[in-house]
Amino acid sequence: MLSIFTFKMENLLKYLSILLILNWISLGYVYPQTESKEDWTWVLGSVIYSNKSTVNLLRFSEDTFEIETIEKFYGIANSTSVLSDKNGLLRCFSNHCYVMNSSGDTIIGSSKLANHIQRKHTDCNTAKDWSFDESQLLLPMPDHPDKYVLVYTTEISEWESSPKVLPFSAMVYSAEIDFEKNPNGEITSSWDLLTRDSVSPSCISACYKENGKDWWVINPLDGEPCFSIQEVTSEGIKHVRNQCVGDLTWPIHDLIGLSSFSPDRSKYARYNCKHGLHLYDFDYKTGMLSNPRLIPNVIYLPYGGGFCFSPDSKLLYLFQGMYLYQFNLESSDIWASKILIDSARYRDINGAVTNFNQGRIAPDGKIYISGASYHNSLHCITKPNCLGQECSVIQDYVILPARNYFDVPKMPYFSTTYGKPMSCQSTEISEADKEAINFYPNPTSHYFDMELSALHSPNTFILQDQLGHQIKKWQIPSGIKKYRVQIEDLSNGVYYLTQENHFWNSKIVVIK
Repeated sequence: MLSIFTFKMENLLKYLSILLILNWISLGYVYPQTESKEDWTWVLGSVIYSNKSTVNLLRFSEDTFEIETIEKFYGIANSTSVLSDKNGLLRCFSNHCYVMNSSGDTIIGSSKLANHIQRKHTDCNTAKDWSFDESQLLLPMPDHPDKYVLVYTTEISEWESSPKVLPFSAMVYSAEIDFEKNPNGEITSSWDLLTRDSVSPSCISACYKENGKDWWVINPLDGEPCFSIQEVTSEGIKHVRNQCVGDLTWPIHDLIGLSSFSPDRSKYARYNCKHGLHLYDFDYKTGMLSNPRLIPNVIYLPYGGGFCFSPDSKLLYLFQGMYLYQFNLESSDIWASKILIDSARYRDINGAVTNFNQGRIAPDGKIYISGASYHNSLHCITKPNCLGQECSVIQDYVILPARNYFDVPKMPYFSTTYGKPMSCQSTEISEADKEAINFYPNPTSHYFDMELSALHSPNTFILQDQLGHQIKKWQIPSGIKKYRVQIEDLSNGVYYLTQENHFWNSKIVVIK
């Protein structure tokens, strides 16, 4: 009797499990497959030189990567989008002017992209690549493993719309790439107009919709706090809506910019070297943006720079030329949470100029960072989920056989988790510990006193300026309840007090 009862219970559990799965599917709860590896091969390179260009291929695994090179007649710089198949093998990549297959050969129909009446800019004919960051994005077409969608922008035509902010306003177009009929690939349609409005030529980004297979695609409108929103389904790509939110906008110079969704799809950010970073909350169920916030540039940059979310979507890294900053997105005051993580050496081991320019999360969970202009190495944040210096930046971490130019490849995130769990020694300071650290007077002129009523172990504190530069560092031994910090040498201004290996800041105002 017991065995019969056990058998019936097992069948009942299987039956209930099937019903539960069917119910989830009917409600649309189908999430991205974590084993999907469409972003496991990267393509990096430079503008064309002497009728050829050497292209770097980085092939990632969970723990490491391999590098090889190919030489072709086109350039790979500024705006490169790459896609692999679900096993991580390179399928196609594009430099906006051409689409290439896994062998690096241009596929049939690429001339439709490069040689079109819509192309007024000459880059496709001269450098054989496009000069605007994130002006294109390759996406897999849902339910069609051998079909892809290319979303791209190019200059506006007078008959289509009037640009709101000059120069370099653009329109959004799409093309379809088919590997079903031809294993080497073919562009079967192109120049399909998606948004009949002027947009920024940069900042195309995408993330999975709620069902884990369709896509949201966003591109900012030109000179407005508005966005053009598309969706990609098994039927293709179509415009869904324009959304205006808040009052953050780029009045000029909107041709230079980067954008990205966080890996967990809860946030969207848009960056510009002159106007800072615009951060939004994002609802991947509805495709709506909300809660616009500004994170200003820490320093002035004439061009370049970028940002990257951490794999767990809790931190944000801002690349400001010679400096790399970290922000805590869970802080009530994101700007006040900034910490200067590292300063660039300016030249890499091969003598090429390098700094912190653009970054992307790799399949191994690390963030790899390119430099501005030509460079032969990539920097790396090896533990990007960790607070403060525990994130561990290693400059010149990857030595490239061929020079790279400005960017890292543009791809959406195909997973909500990257890399293995990270061990971080740093901790978020508790509210009780924050209350146990009091300091006064504030504002002050020559000193401030610290009272530590509940901290028993030795504690190291750091005073930073508004750029995140360390001004003073000191340790308070265990058992000390009151400690005076002399600041006679400081100029008038705002400074931030933080505890080493803890992520919090308190503002101190110096007035003399």
